[in-house]
Amino acid sequence: MTAGTNFEPATATSSRRLKGLALVVGSAIAFALATVVVKVLSRFDTPAPTIAAGRFWIGAVGLSIWFLLRTGRLPWPRRPELVLGRAATNLVAVLLFYAAIARATITNANILNLTYPIFIALLAPLLLRERTSRRQLVAVAVGVAGVWTLIAPDFGGAGSVGDLIALACGFVSAFAVILLRAARQHDDADTIVWFVMVAGAAVLTPQLRWLGIAAPHQVGLWVLAGILGVAGQLLITTGYRHVSALDGSIASTSRMLFAVLFGAWLLDEPLGVHIFFGAGAVALSIWLIQGERP
Repeated sequence: MTAGTNFEPATATSSRRLKGLALVVGSAIAFALATVVVKVLSRFDTPAPTIAAGRFWIGAVGLSIWFLLRTGRLPWPRRPELVLGRAATNLVAVLLFYAAIARATITNANILNLTYPIFIALLAPLLLRERTSRRQLVAVAVGVAGVWTLIAPDFGGAGSVGDLIALACGFVSAFAVILLRAARQHDDADTIVWFVMVAGAAVLTPQLRWLGIAAPHQVGLWVLAGILGVAGQLLITTGYRHVSALDGSIASTSRMLFAVLFGAWLLDEPLGVHIFFGAGAVALSIWLIQGERP
């Protein structure tokens, strides 16, 4: 075996890892930008279900065309009941997330939405029969401290409702991820994402009536929000195929940083030490939880 062949596998693995990390960070940017557009749409009193309809319809149409061009047919899951559960919880989570963005800063909405690994750690003993380790308990405590740091300054104020809705989104997202894990044992990620998009589009079809009364610039923002949301989903799905769960979780938490930057730069949202401390605590909690997984 030559020296060159010794290094080729390592080089290929490193290249795949870098590609995966770049895709996951790209998804974080897309998701954060999508929340900026959603925030602007909410200022035009666009309902959360209407905004969500754009994301699901663009995803459903785009992925259907992709499947037809690639395979000549549309997919169907082997365990539709699991994927349907994933679709239902994902839809509720998206609706809560968009409602939170309308009432809170995009910084808090994004960070609190990403608390789902903390809720998974809490729910695992009950739903997955997994034992909670001391490390996970410490991670949960750190995460709770971070959450309280974020919501305490405005607790009882106008933004606190949005913060609590975003936290509820994180809770529902935990169930969505648990169901995704179960579904992935039987179906590939592309099929699951397609089914989730189609199911969401079907439920939210009545919201498309808004297109007939909306101004052209609002429709443009609606389409942009949908494209960014779908792009984020596809990028993170593809990226996780090339990285470990820990690498992926660390890269995906960069969305917190982008939300802080975009919120301050594009929406004039306030910055404070408590935001960076809270975001750091939540990110550390996620890394501790994900880092313990094999």
